[in-house]
Amino acid sequence: MLAVDIHAVDHCNFTCRLCTHFSPGREPQYHDAEEYIENIKRLHNWHGVKSVAIVGGEPLLHPKIWEFIDVIRNSGSWKIRLFTNGFWAESHPEWMGRLREAVDDIWVSVHPQLKMDTELRNVFESANCVLDTVGNALWQPLLFSEEPKIVKSTCDYYPSKACQIVDGKLYICCICANAREEKVSRAFWKKREEHAFDIANGNAAGLADWLIKGAMPEVCDYCWIPEAPRFHQA
Repeated sequence: MLAVDIHAVDHCNFTCRLCTHFSPGREPQYHDAEEYIENIKRLHNWHGVKSVAIVGGEPLLHPKIWEFIDVIRNSGSWKIRLFTNGFWAESHPEWMGRLREAVDDIWVSVHPQLKMDTELRNVFESANCVLDTVGNALWQPLLFSEEPKIVKSTCDYYPSKACQIVDGKLYICCICANAREEKVSRAFWKKREEHAFDIANGNAAGLADWLIKGAMPEVCDYCWIPEAPRFHQA
């Protein structure tokens, strides 16, 4: 079964250089949950969807995030996760209880801009949030080569291979899915376009074949991330 990631927003209020969603510098863009429903249901009918993760940017910047969550929740029986940088924990503490009722899991990125102290950590841990950290990798820029490197057999950074839906297409990797043409090499961008699975024009057999071939797509040969420290639970 698939774990699927969808964007509530593309932008973020933090500026991490190693942002695999390329959120820093993006203009505010708010997505409608309805734009994802048909594609999620197609994927569910073809292969099964076990969970839907609401990501960004920072999802809690969406002015209608609660309605967004409700639409995804009411469209199927899948588990709902939400990924956040936790900026709201002190300014809007009431959101924690509301989130606990609305989603199954809350994942919080831990990095210097969050200014995590013992008290704040206790707030998240008492609500059973999963705390992630990128450590020293946080401030390293994303790098992509023009020539293929040694072919990678595994990706240490993004081992879960949750599929991302972006513009109606499916991608194995969040870096591949969210890349911006002006931020990556020409070779990477070309392979990205070749790698995408067009959901609207696909079928169950095509998806099954793509999942096998897409486990380590050719685009990985141009990306340095498999060599970087991966996210780990704090």
